[in-house]
Amino acid sequence: MPADIRAPADDNPAMSADLDILLADYQSVREDDRGISSRQSALASVFVALLAGLFAILVGDCRFRGAVMNAAKQAGSCYELPDPVYVMAPTLPFAVLCYIVMLGMQVTIKSFYMRAIENELRDHQAELRAIPGVLAGSATELMLTVISPRRGRRSYFVMLLFLTLSFAVALGGWVVFVALRLSAPAMITMFAVYGPLLMLLLQQGILANIGGRRLLRGAANHLRNSSNYPRTDLVQEPSRPSRTGDRSLWSYLLLPRPLDTVKWVFIPIAYLVGAVITSHGPSAPESLGAALGWLVFEYLIYQSRYQWNDIRGLADDQVHPAHRERGRLPVARQGPRRSVALSVFVIVARATLAVVVAFTVVPPPVSTIILVSFIGVWVPAWLYEFLREGRTRPGARATAIWLVVGVGYAVRASIGLALAGVVPSGPTSGTFFLFAGAAWAFGIVFVTMTWVLEATGHCSSRDGCVLGCPAELTGKPHLARLLRFTPLSLLPIASADGSASSLRVLAGRAPVVTPWNAALIAAVACGIAACVPPGQHLLLGATGVLAVAAVVLLPSVLFRWVITSGAIAVLGTTAALTDGWRVAVTVAGVTGLFLGVYCVFRQSSYDDLRYSLVRMSAGLVSLGRSVAKLGIWVLVLLLGKRTWAFVSRSDDRGRPIP
Repeated sequence: MPADIRAPADDNPAMSADLDILLADYQSVREDDRGISSRQSALASVFVALLAGLFAILVGDCRFRGAVMNAAKQAGSCYELPDPVYVMAPTLPFAVLCYIVMLGMQVTIKSFYMRAIENELRDHQAELRAIPGVLAGSATELMLTVISPRRGRRSYFVMLLFLTLSFAVALGGWVVFVALRLSAPAMITMFAVYGPLLMLLLQQGILANIGGRRLLRGAANHLRNSSNYPRTDLVQEPSRPSRTGDRSLWSYLLLPRPLDTVKWVFIPIAYLVGAVITSHGPSAPESLGAALGWLVFEYLIYQSRYQWNDIRGLADDQVHPAHRERGRLPVARQGPRRSVALSVFVIVARATLAVVVAFTVVPPPVSTIILVSFIGVWVPAWLYEFLREGRTRPGARATAIWLVVGVGYAVRASIGLALAGVVPSGPTSGTFFLFAGAAWAFGIVFVTMTWVLEATGHCSSRDGCVLGCPAELTGKPHLARLLRFTPLSLLPIASADGSASSLRVLAGRAPVVTPWNAALIAAVACGIAACVPPGQHLLLGATGVLAVAAVVLLPSVLFRWVITSGAIAVLGTTAALTDGWRVAVTVAGVTGLFLGVYCVFRQSSYDDLRYSLVRMSAGLVSLGRSVAKLGIWVLVLLLGKRTWAFVSRSDDRGRPIP
């Protein structure tokens, strides 16, 4: 629109004022848009120059000269830069590319904003005589008929696609080509840093060019949710805009199951048990390899299994009364198709990275454990999904599912033991299989008690004594049948509001014959037998079983913890007197873990489990504040009250702060 356009005379002063505001805003945005376009062009030239510099470096390096490398080395006509140089070299091109994409997103938002203003201006302008049928104020709309990726010229879209892919392939190809010829740590660093960054740039670039309306919708919703942002008093500290809906897809892909990170402790516990039992102190390289194998298994392999489980159960999760709090695969913002596609991509990326690490980074024993763990994770996962989707014999399927879910914990225990040198052959085979059996039984305890509480989240509460069970719960017999082992009466209803999630259904007197009680007896018995010499199995095992019986039968929460503490003390003392401190530590630790987790579940509700991380974070914040107050009190004590008052209430020049 010409810069000298003016609002036409109007009998309505308010309308004329509005038009003046629109014209001023439009001209300002157009000027800003021209500046951004100039910066994008300049940055594209800088990016090409930096990319050419990256390839120029390779020409003189001996490692990238192929068959003539040895001759070039002898002649002194090449060099060999250290790995950190190549790891850091792509940072500048990536930074420039990030800035280009950021400017592109600004251009997209401004384009839609200008189109909105033009739409208002067209109500006040006449048709252009030189371009019949086109109203004044249609410059952006006219341009989009050519450059829009969706409704513009196909030739322009092909050129835009070629330009985008050329940048991505050239830079990404350089990273892959160089990384594969560097040392294993440098290669992993480059793939871990630049791979996700390149995927992010591609995703945001596509969003800015093709998904402009989705970008605008997100920005507009964010602006509407920022109604409490101070606009009249810009000095005031703004509060964070409220966010509604599911968790973001990116936070999910980064860590699909935050609540399940509590299970990450099982491999270190099994590793410590194995190290204590074998009296083998691992060296620093062995400990580092074990730690890397642990992270690969938990973060790459098992989290990908959780993602697949969430994809398979996506439809059921959407009708769960607390589906937002559960934090499963979010689909509200991106849509089901896009969310599932990205989750599948991340599953493949996690599995690929795990295999790459197994073959290139970790030592052979750890790499074998990582590769075998794929079978230990995915075979039970397939079996679990097969049983869960069955439609016949619900009772038998529910029992089979309860047995299968404990396999993951046995796999975790087996990995920890194997990393510590306790293998399923030779003199350590008995310890290996007994402890794996204990972990399998404990997994049944952990999962079934979690599921019985989760089942209450599907139900309604009637006076705290009756559970209203909706019809949809019958499609999940592995959950619904666990409610029969609670002391509450069950009442079929059409739909439920999830109000029973606050009930502590296992806290008081409960049925004795339950899946978790039977599994707890097996877990404690096998755990003690795995930790002590064969001659002491009977005495310590009987003591552990008696402790389990007391904890199961007592309805009082306090008495359960008293019995648990007493059992730990008795078992530890007995083992120390007969077999030494190593056996005492493992017996007391394993028994205390099993009984302690059981007691926690008995006194919890489903809401307690869901909000445990939130409450833990609040507790850590409160602890941090208490530590800060203690630190300030110590400073006041050291400096004196008058000095502290002067220092805390004065600026850098000693003047009082108003």
